[in-house]
Amino acid sequence: MPEAYTEGLAWEMNYAALQTSSKKVFAHYFGPYPRSWGNEPLSTQQYESYYNNPGYTTNGDQLQGGMFRDRPLTRPQLSGDWLYQDSQWDIEQAMAGGIDGWMCDLLGVSGSNHDRYMKMVQVAHDLNNGFKVVPMIDMNGATRLATISVAADAIRKYILTGAKGSLPQKGAWRLADGRYVISSFKGEGPNPINVSSQAQWMTDLFNELETTWGVRIAYMPCYLNWSYSSDPAFTPLQWGSGSWGYGADPGPIAAASNQTATAQARGDKSFSPICAQDIRYGNGGPIFDEALNTGAQRAGWTKVINEDPDYVQLVTYNDFSETPIAPSAANGWCILDIGSYYITKWKTGQFPPITRDCLYLSHRSQTLDAATTGPQTQPDVQRTRGSRSTVRDHIEVLSFLTAPATITVNTGGGTQTYNAPAGMYVWTYQCSTCAPNVIAASAKRNNSTTASITSPVGHRTSDVSSDRGYYRFSSLRGTNGQFDVMSHYR
Repeated sequence: MPEAYTEGLAWEMNYAALQTSSKKVFAHYFGPYPRSWGNEPLSTQQYESYYNNPGYTTNGDQLQGGMFRDRPLTRPQLSGDWLYQDSQWDIEQAMAGGIDGWMCDLLGVSGSNHDRYMKMVQVAHDLNNGFKVVPMIDMNGATRLATISVAADAIRKYILTGAKGSLPQKGAWRLADGRYVISSFKGEGPNPINVSSQAQWMTDLFNELETTWGVRIAYMPCYLNWSYSSDPAFTPLQWGSGSWGYGADPGPIAAASNQTATAQARGDKSFSPICAQDIRYGNGGPIFDEALNTGAQRAGWTKVINEDPDYVQLVTYNDFSETPIAPSAANGWCILDIGSYYITKWKTGQFPPITRDCLYLSHRSQTLDAATTGPQTQPDVQRTRGSRSTVRDHIEVLSFLTAPATITVNTGGGTQTYNAPAGMYVWTYQCSTCAPNVIAASAKRNNSTTASITSPVGHRTSDVSSDRGYYRFSSLRGTNGQFDVMSHYR
């Protein structure tokens, strides 16, 4: 694993134990939002000119202040096969965070997204390190509209290196009985939903893959509406089943039914979701879940540990229109880091031993009543869910300590001090308006500072666009590469 990655963790990762576990963690990978589209200079990247831009006018996005409030970590232009290098970097970061593979969202059977996925297949094959690249047919996309033969030909490229009978791709997920796992997003099918038609399409696809390509399939769909997983048209097709999830609010996550037990009771492998934050502008927005800083991620992993599914899906790795887990301007590596702590517990039964002090500091970039100075006219709306959390504006310090320490937090309106125990501990405090480089936290033990982090992002009473997301920072990693995304447009 990349040494620089593991040095940023407060615990030691036993990668050998994680990789030999039968429990696997997959991250939903979304091709439209890569680290770079064309290895272009930073000044011309589409995140800068389009997705983050409050004034971009296509499809009325300016009414919601732009499509995204975050973006991938920037990088300089690369020489050589930059797409291969980006793909390898993504895989290495994911593996270092305890992730076992991608669920690649197949929107179509050709084009730039398809090309990026094929590069992932190539890199996983070359690395041959156990990382899986699994095709996930997007039932809202063009793959579902393709002919059966064309769709089967696209999917077999994730499984075979060539013609029928050729060697398998080393990144294909092959079961002990010789079947290959594929998945689907929105397994119930496109709107209007026709269950019998969808079941027949999948049956024809599996038959085509076996007859034409010699590939037998184990099917594990991901449903948006979990009730369809029990439909008698679908259950005979399923090796496993899962859902997109309960959102990114700790309240609904804790109150959600035990889908793992339901799936396993009918003989399915279970496939459970983890979501750290869910905010949508542009398509489907502006709408958000109240994540309570790192609360949604921690609640999701607590549910997984208690219910013990067979597999987990992180939703999503890099769909920046919803909830990115990938290293980003707003979150750095924080979501990946925190996830690796819980992944270790789920897979091995024990949390990893904490060997270095670390503080994760999170807060919003603006007050809840911040005035909007840009073209956004549509207000953010909290998603309606049962047991949803009250929207709040708090600083959170998530500490991982080798021994008890005194934590001091500058809230912008004053200083708070408290004693934190060894291990993981969560502290929150109502945020006060402050400028960048003011919100900060430090840990002291025996008169020596063992960890400290200062946020480069302020907490504004007005901003060019509204933002209900959280910024997250790590004392071990620092804030290099992280910045206030909306500052480029003020």
